[in-house]
Amino acid sequence: MIISLINLVYKILFYYYLGNKVFSSVHTMIRHKTSIHDRQVRYGCNICGRFFFRKDKLTSHMVYHQDFDTYICCFCTIGCKSRMLMRQHLKRE
Repeated sequence: MIISLINLVYKILFYYYLGNKVFSSVHTMIRHKTSIHDRQVRYGCNICGRFFFRKDKLTSHMVYHQDFDTYICCFCTIGCKSRMLMRQHLKRE
């Protein structure tokens, strides 16, 4: 009885409906609400001053301020800061 009650509470929390969205965890629901609906700017780049609504977006942005290239082409040894740029480079080659 107690286990089924706990499972019901988890289903209510983890599959919370907000509009047409279904969230797999409370964390993703809260992240969606604060970054999309509340539009709270919380994370700022201390190098260029650009602001982000999510910490993971700031983390991926910080790659562009590195002095070295993370991805190196195995055909021509050109360097790129992100995987997306490397994929674009490989499509052109």
